[in-house]
Amino acid sequence: QQGTETGDRGSSPELDPGKEQGSTEPGSGEAAGVPMQIAGGETYTPRTFLSANGRQTTSTLLKISVDDLAAAATQVANLAAGSGASLQLVDGQEQRFVYQLSVNKDKAGALLDSLSRVGRVTSRNDSKRDLSEQFSATLEQYQAKVAQANSTTEEAEKEKLLQEAKNLEQQLLAWEQESKEQTIVLWLEANKQ
Repeated sequence: QQGTETGDRGSSPELDPGKEQGSTEPGSGEAAGVPMQIAGGETYTPRTFLSANGRQTTSTLLKISVDDLAAAATQVANLAAGSGASLQLVDGQEQRFVYQLSVNKDKAGALLDSLSRVGRVTSRNDSKRDLSEQFSATLEQYQAKVAQANSTTEEAEKEKLLQEAKNLEQQLLAWEQESKEQTIVLWLEANKQ
């Protein structure tokens, strides 16, 4: 915890009377892990999200031409399993299979190299998308909804705000997971005879 404000006690567990319990500075990239007392006695503990910086999604489109589509599909399934990747058949036709793989970024390079050896690579496109701004803005909305729910005394409004906060939390969790993995869209196409 940073100690930059007057009255901030660093890592001391005491609360600053000038701050709401569980609040953080907007845009800090952190949600408090301190339970918040919700009106009506219900306690809601917001999920902790670390820095919003460096949140990128990485994806690769890889097209491969193969002689034996069924054998290549089996090889892809084995490679995915060996790297801990999830594998989903998105489209399967007589002459083409399209897969979506999700793999830990640390293992993505090795998996792509292995997949490239399944046949002849006809196309490859790598792309990155920075989610830092979206993540930070959504995190601020999430923190605001929790704070509003904490301060309201109207039961219906509290329920509405908590549902909105939980929806934002799910989006943040999805982006957090996406930023840890690389998505690979793999097209296996049978060689034209």
